[in-house]
Amino acid sequence: MRYNVDDLSKRIGKKKNRKKRIGQIIYIVLVFFFIINIALVLQSTFNPKKVPNILGYKAFTIITRKYGA
Repeated sequence: MRYNVDDLSKRIGKKKNRKKRIGQIIYIVLVFFFIINIALVLQSTFNPKKVPNILGYKAFTIITRKYGA
């Protein structure tokens, strides 16, 4: 199958656009989780006796101890 320069440049452009969109989606998701974590940290800082929550979801830290070490 033969390609000309225009077809190849269009295909390369589509791949670059796809990668750029995927990168933007990943960035948005990471920023979203970062904001949620900041909100949880602020809640636990201002009210340390209450479990921090967002929309009814509570964040807990599970501490385990390794036996036999």
